[in-house]
Amino acid sequence: MWGATSFYNFDHDITGINPIGNALAIHTDQGVHVLTPTGNATVPYQVQRRAPAGSVSGRGIVNLPSGLQLFPRLDGFYAWDGGNQVQKISQALDGSRFWDFINAAKLHLSHGLYYPSTNEVWWFIPYGTSQATNNYVIIYNTVLNCWFGPYTNMARDASALVDDQPHAGGFDGYVYTHDKNNNDDTAAISAQFKTGAPPPMGADVRLRWLYARHYYDAQDSEYDVQVLQESSKITGTTERILMGELSAGLGSFVLGTSKLGGSTSALYTDTDLMGYDNSTALIYTNNALNEPFTFRRVNLQYKPLGRYRRRKTVGVE
Repeated sequence: MWGATSFYNFDHDITGINPIGNALAIHTDQGVHVLTPTGNATVPYQVQRRAPAGSVSGRGIVNLPSGLQLFPRLDGFYAWDGGNQVQKISQALDGSRFWDFINAAKLHLSHGLYYPSTNEVWWFIPYGTSQATNNYVIIYNTVLNCWFGPYTNMARDASALVDDQPHAGGFDGYVYTHDKNNNDDTAAISAQFKTGAPPPMGADVRLRWLYARHYYDAQDSEYDVQVLQESSKITGTTERILMGELSAGLGSFVLGTSKLGGSTSALYTDTDLMGYDNSTALIYTNNALNEPFTFRRVNLQYKPLGRYRRRKTVGVE
């Protein structure tokens, strides 16, 4: 055990303590030290400095079943496997896309939890350059290695997993259950996401966009999700995708819309694309109450038209 008279020198103030394997990880802003049991009663622990950077928040350190420790620093989130290096995992949030708007001075108040049912890590963070409390939740999927969210319009001081469900305490003295249903206090959740737009054949190749094939989970109810094509050179139109299967019974089957198969089948639908550009993105939106949607994959079809010609700024071509 680590007694009250035990003394270890870590050179900097301790920011967090978390177990890793059979050892104890001591985080400071400048590194991670590890206390490993020796089996010797006289010197019960061996101290080693491992990683060059540690967490800025003790409650923000999250242990994964794989043995990784994830934690926040002033420039983003990092992963540590117990070795001598740490790896940044939040490049997708860098810069003006998200991270520049976090109040780094209050990041030591952030806290996180691992949500095993969905392979997610939830971090409650202060979003806003003058925000003093944790008002946003950003989510990292450990299997897909991707970020999504945020959940907004709340302030949460602490969080924990209770009955395999995320719970968080508000500043009003109540403990709130999260991820319970498809609405927040009977109000619709603003549900929207935007795909990435890497040029599939390079930034210098002009493409004609043809159609998109969307793979998604069937829902019990018949409602739709709006899909908008977006690009710097394209003004797209909004298409609609029906999330529930229309019955194939007499009088209800719609040619070109209804699909044969049970409600457990994975569905796909094609929507038209338009315009000419080297890349394009899709924005999916449904802000109605109790109308969830899950998209698994989208494939965009296009026709290459050749490389862009450099145009002269003066003279006649």
